[in-house]
Amino acid sequence: MDEDDTRTPESPARSDASLEHDRLLPSAEKTTWIELTAIQRDCLEIVFRRENAGRQCDEHEILRALEQRSPIADRTHLYADLMVLVGHGFLSRSVRPAERTTEYRLADEGRALLLQRAERLAEVCGIRTVETEAATETFARERREKE
Repeated sequence: MDEDDTRTPESPARSDASLEHDRLLPSAEKTTWIELTAIQRDCLEIVFRRENAGRQCDEHEILRALEQRSPIADRTHLYADLMVLVGHGFLSRSVRPAERTTEYRLADEGRALLLQRAERLAEVCGIRTVETEAATETFARERREKE
């Protein structure tokens, strides 16, 4: 059976060019919540929760939390998912050579993405968030001042 191989002799140059474009993509375009995989979304949430609790967040801790949520979580794919999140600017990472671990922290972009998602879910559910209430109060106060 013949395989359909429509690549031209220019294919290697094109693939290199597309790889170069992909490296630039995260900074050129914002990644949305729905473009992330479920595991990547869970990783963001896990890092956020651990930070809020004042706990460090390394790959081992992330994997342990993922395993509690999903039977398909495994170490082999975790590193790749974390690197995607770092590449998009949602997480930052720092290596701790003494402990042979890598610590992950939520970057401003990741925090903004989680906040945006939380606000959207709150709106859909008819829940007023503190920030929504503050914005409403500010708007009302500014309106009164104009009158």
